[in-house]
Amino acid sequence: MSKGTLYIFISLVVFGFLHFGAPSDNVTSRALIGTFLGGVAYLLLAWAIVLAARPKWLESSFGGLDRMYQNHKFIGVAVLLLMLAHFFAIPKLELVDRLPAEGFAKWADVPAGPVGMISMILLILMIVISLNRKIPYHIWIKPHQLMGVLFAMITFHFLLSPTQLYDGKSASGIFLFFVGIIGIVAYIYRQIARNRGAITYQLDEVNRLERATELVFSSVDGKKLDFKSGQFGFIKLNQKGFREAHPFTISSAPSNEKLHFTTKVLGDYTRKIRDELKSGCSAKIEGPYGRFDMETKNRNQVWVAGGVGITPFLSAMREMDMNDDRNITLLYCVQEVDQAFFLKEFEKKFNKAENRNLVLLQSCNKEFATLEAIKGAIDFELADAEYFLCGPKLMIKGLSEVLKKSGVKAKQLHHEAFEFR
Repeated sequence: MSKGTLYIFISLVVFGFLHFGAPSDNVTSRALIGTFLGGVAYLLLAWAIVLAARPKWLESSFGGLDRMYQNHKFIGVAVLLLMLAHFFAIPKLELVDRLPAEGFAKWADVPAGPVGMISMILLILMIVISLNRKIPYHIWIKPHQLMGVLFAMITFHFLLSPTQLYDGKSASGIFLFFVGIIGIVAYIYRQIARNRGAITYQLDEVNRLERATELVFSSVDGKKLDFKSGQFGFIKLNQKGFREAHPFTISSAPSNEKLHFTTKVLGDYTRKIRDELKSGCSAKIEGPYGRFDMETKNRNQVWVAGGVGITPFLSAMREMDMNDDRNITLLYCVQEVDQAFFLKEFEKKFNKAENRNLVLLQSCNKEFATLEAIKGAIDFELADAEYFLCGPKLMIKGLSEVLKKSGVKAKQLHHEAFEFR
């Protein structure tokens, strides 16, 4: 469990302790359970909004922005289930039995129920859309941009609720009130201030490769992204049809004058980049993000790249010099040799040093990234190395499991979860 996940868990425990430890005098047992389910859903939704704001000070606690987004996704599913449970568990009070909302007596004629019902329906729709990977990104992203508005509606829902369901003077009520403030502030920050740290670049080149595209940027005002090999950034291009921010791994070395990104044609957006994007436009690049850092790890390293997963290793390879004393073995996995991007550049860099070994695995020849393939490529013990895996999810999961069974510790395995939706 990462520190970030632990923070989320602790916040839920604190809320539960306050909610059940010091309940309001007017609350029934059923209402206590129903409001607890709703409160947990609300607290998790606030966490989701905070994570969506991409605060850099939280990134290391989760082990990278990719892990933050994984938590964000899991939270969405949990919120959906908890909101449904809250709806069925909460007692339905008759109008004459409802006590005025604490501190909101003048709002007493505003019914909290319909606000809550509308909020729940909208929330379900937003989460279902978010979990549907078939929806195009430009449509998929729109509900996310309105999540803060929905969060504000839910905030008003519980503030306007009868005192039997929300007591603003209770310990848990005060706790949720401050949670609401944090969530709304995080949403406002996301909409207004988040991109202020982005650096302006100019797109100099759009190099169309076989099934991939390389974008080359130069700084406009002398400011540059301060990154490490293996990190990524969000690119927002100032060109019609490309103004949505998308994450891409940086493929240039940190010492390079220009900034390179290499992306494989995998969907509508990356295909549009390859076919329609023109050089010359400006771009806002935000980052860097990610903790896929190969520079400060064990002297013995095994890199495993599947297809476009070679991108973070491109940056690391380009930064290497002859004095680099790491023993590095790269297993480059492709369907066939024509799909091995920048293979000649890797061969040139790896063939210059005895402590580097490049192994090309072609699935068309029934060559795969297996434990046996790794053992045959290294001259040190499996447990004496750090492993950096980047590629298809199934490849990473399968290889990680067999390496753990062979004595490799979990802390020696590093991989990026590149799926952001």
